[in-house]
Amino acid sequence: MAYQLEIAAILTAAALLGLRFVIVRKLQKKQITDNFPVAHQRLIIAMASAANTDGALDPAELDTIHEMINRLSWREYSSDEVRDLILATKPVQTKSQLAKLGKGLLATQKLAILKAAHAVAGADGKVCNAENGFLNRLATGLKLPNGDVQAVLARHPA
Repeated sequence: MAYQLEIAAILTAAALLGLRFVIVRKLQKKQITDNFPVAHQRLIIAMASAANTDGALDPAELDTIHEMINRLSWREYSSDEVRDLILATKPVQTKSQLAKLGKGLLATQKLAILKAAHAVAGADGKVCNAENGFLNRLATGLKLPNGDVQAVLARHPA
């Protein structure tokens, strides 16, 4: 009987350790944008990528992203939280990464992603060549109609 209790205790301890391992692994794999719906995650990734195109996250870009994230969210994020979110978000650069941003989204959602990225790129009042190149690659990856792309890119930024 004591032997059976020891085995039961060992099995219980092993099960708890295994459960702890699974929970810890899931938390480690969780992305910082996972708190948002998929379409919003992709919008945030596009904005972070646009902000990082010129190699730096400037205050105007941060303010634009901060405002958009708070509009999308069920809670208010601080500027520091948004900065951490953007810096922790891996920018998309390759054709396949850009194409994955639009996968399974509606045309209106894809257009919203381009508009948000354009607003971030032009947050300082101008869109530099690197940012313009990124926006064009993004539009191509999202498979947006040329007329829609030109309409967005022709607008004055921010």
